Amino acid sequence: MKGMMEILGERRLDALQVHDFEAVQRYFISLKLTTETINKYFAVIGQALRFGVPRGFGTLEIVARYGAVRSLRVGQGEGAEREPVVSVDSTRLNAVLSYLESTEQGERGATLARMIRLQISSGLRPGEVCALRWDWIHTDLETWRCIVPDRVNKTAHRGKRRVVLFGPNSRAILLGQQGQGNNSGVVFLFDYERKAGKRELTRDVYARWIREACDTVGVPRWHPHQLRHNRATAVREAYSSAAAAAAAIGTTLDVAAEIYCDHSELAARKIAEEMG
Repeated sequence: MKGMMEILGERRLDALQVHDFEAVQRYFISLKLTTETINKYFAVIGQALRFGVPRGFGTLEIVARYGAVRSLRVGQGEGAEREPVVSVDSTRLNAVLSYLESTEQGERGATLARMIRLQISSGLRPGEVCALRWDWIHTDLETWRCIVPDRVNKTAHRGKRRVVLFGPNSRAILLGQQGQGNNSGVVFLFDYERKAGKRELTRDVYARWIREACDTVGVPRWHPHQLRHNRATAVREAYSSAAAAAAAIGTTLDVAAEIYCDHSELAARKIAEEMG
């Protein structure tokens, strides 16, 4: 809210007009931030306004004035834009997987490869696959359901429950991992950083190990976050539908706004069974 206060000073909230919110947006643009960052900062103002209405601070009319200001599109800001996240091409991906699954890399390499393959087949985020626990996974239906707890769910603050569906490929990966760890309940465990006993990976270590594997086999580095894009791209191409891709990886796009309603979950189950 700092940017808003610098522009608007101590003016009454109910006096703010659309052009005032536009001025705040222009202020963020002048800071030469990325378009994504500007939109995030501007969204915080909207969250604060909506939070205040039922508590007697501001009105729905103020929220509507704020909402009249459109989010920026890429290129409308003055700062350098981040490179878009893209899928990992098959050459780089297969080179790393072949290396990790080689006999020389042992169980550590094999387990890391399973994590990568599970991300591709299910759409799990890097932090989710690192923290994945057996008690998150419900196997009562043919299509296994993974209920991601709010502490790991990046969209929990939006009131979105995160459910990941495991089809046959994902289930085979998980079944191959059973019995590989200790009694902690964590699915993927490793010996690392000179600490006794097996431990779950952090996202940073997971990404670092993949970078090191890329360097070893001589391919450009890639990040595990890109694997969700591999999943989304494959589903979109198979079903000719951006909505199907959004449903398959549980994004917060408008087309997946109803992801946890019955009809969306049925569609996601079909995707998981045919491609997971």
